Amino acid sequence: MQNAGPWIELDNATYKSRRAMQIFLLNDHLLIASRKKRKVDGPAVDARGPATKLVADRCWPLLDIEIVDMAGSGEAISGGRNKLADAIMVRGLGQDSFIYRTEKAEDPEKQSLMINIRKAVEELRRSHQADMEASNKAKETINYFASRDPGLLQKTELLETLSDIKDMLIEVDGKQQNLRWVEGEMDELDINVALQRFEPAVSRVEKLKGLARGLKNNAVAQDFINFKVDERCARLAALIIRELEATHNDQSKARKNVGWLTRLGVEDRAREAYLAARSNTILKRYRCVF
Repeated sequence: MQNAGPWIELDNATYKSRRAMQIFLLNDHLLIASRKKRKVDGPAVDARGPATKLVADRCWPLLDIEIVDMAGSGEAISGGRNKLADAIMVRGLGQDSFIYRTEKAEDPEKQSLMINIRKAVEELRRSHQADMEASNKAKETINYFASRDPGLLQKTELLETLSDIKDMLIEVDGKQQNLRWVEGEMDELDINVALQRFEPAVSRVEKLKGLARGLKNNAVAQDFINFKVDERCARLAALIIRELEATHNDQSKARKNVGWLTRLGVEDRAREAYLAARSNTILKRYRCVF
């Protein structure tokens, strides 16, 4: 922030003085205030108080204006000095322009103001560029995860946080892994489910659920892993239940299928499926007899 001191607003056409002003450079705005004489209402007023007051006149975002050094653009006066040597022009987005000249000739505040404005604009542009890149990176991350699991589109809050956790590291067997590693584990699980390799599929579900439980201090990553595992766990359980229904008469296979379903945490569904299959068999045999 810079208080650039007293300036004079000039007429754009004649360059004659119009009003006494003061210029302030804020973090990301340029503030122009008019200087007005303070009214004295009576003898009770403290004579030591300021004789003028500042009233905000205009305030522009730095990235929305162009500031031009007017030195060299005006006519010379006595001594060969340019009468606009101490002036600047502020041009807004609507092409409205205002000219301000330092109250004192050759006031160093003008050069200081121009330098500080250039620095502030450069910093703002770098920050804006960084924000744009972060936003694009976030969109890329969201698209990546959503394309692999369309169900994430229904989890709005979780999806919105994925851009922040894409590079987050989680500890797995003593090693640091990012969430792309989780995607690799899900790919392996998908293959095992598709090929109905039930034992390795159930083992991987148990491993990933255990990993999620261990992330007590990382709720976002925990929710992310649980969501992906639960979705695949449901598909895996449905396949095993179908297998249980088809082979319930084979005690060895039934025991194995029930064991897998119990490890998946769906023992109630396993019991219901087994009893329903047995009931259907008994009913069919009963009908055959009668």
